[in-house]
Amino acid sequence: MEQLGQFRSELNESIMNSDEFETFHKSLKTFIFNNFNSDLKVYSCQITESIDLYANENVIIKNSVAKRAYEFSAGRMCARKCLAYYDLREVELLKGEFGEPLWPEGYTGSITHHDKVAVAVAAQASVFAGIGIDLVSQKDSIENTDLITCYKELKLLESVGLDVELSILMFSIKESVIKIISPLFQDFIDFRDISLSWSDRGHLCATIARLDRLIKINWLIVNNSIFCIATLDHSFAHDIVTP
Repeated sequence: MEQLGQFRSELNESIMNSDEFETFHKSLKTFIFNNFNSDLKVYSCQITESIDLYANENVIIKNSVAKRAYEFSAGRMCARKCLAYYDLREVELLKGEFGEPLWPEGYTGSITHHDKVAVAVAAQASVFAGIGIDLVSQKDSIENTDLITCYKELKLLESVGLDVELSILMFSIKESVIKIISPLFQDFIDFRDISLSWSDRGHLCATIARLDRLIKINWLIVNNSIFCIATLDHSFAHDIVTP
């Protein structure tokens, strides 16, 4: 996952400095609490150097360049900080077939990183059947929007009146949804397979043909950073339509 490189024409070295990160970090904690109360735990950090990993985690990145190793280790550290809220410590987080972290039994979560920042969330699987998060910068640019969305969906977001680059926001929304759906179905999901709509309660939601339920979307915009989170309620897992 983390597919932005396929569509992006520029990559900035860092999306936020230390002061901006502190603002983002505090805003993120408030955003998660306001939307999910204590059901969801979040942790974020700046990526500065490699952090110690467990032996099997080191195997995953043994051939990776330093930047990738730093991102991976920071993401795992953030995830372990989240799990520590549930008194789960010294937990290895390996990687599934679709790049997703393999969480301890009874828990679910997601990890994202963009340049110099890593974020993880975790929750009990009795609350959520799946969670996906994504972090991008408005300074990024999308080369081919048609591979991600359509005019109708962009107009859907435009109706909110956000002062944000809509193609980047749309990418981040769908990337967070893919992080739920691909592991759930054990299949690669294309951006155009995901449709967005407003629910009766005014929430932005995502659907795909194989899932007869809504995936709820929330986002946070802080300075140039866009953080998106998709959540699938645990009860929705029983409403999967097989292809």
